[in-house]
Amino acid sequence: QHAVPFLICDRCQSATELEDERIVDTLDRRARELGFTPQAQTLEVHGVCAACARADAA
Repeated sequence: QHAVPFLICDRCQSATELEDERIVDTLDRRARELGFTPQAQTLEVHGVCAACARADAA
């Protein structure tokens, strides 16, 4: 079971899925290399989306 990483805009609250299994696979692999057994994964990256950044620049 893999979590889906999200990009979350702190201005408009939009959430965009990062459809890149390499991110989740890398986290899972590194955890296991360290002897850690993941039970659940949540990855949220907070910031400002492109639309809000454009609105701020206008």
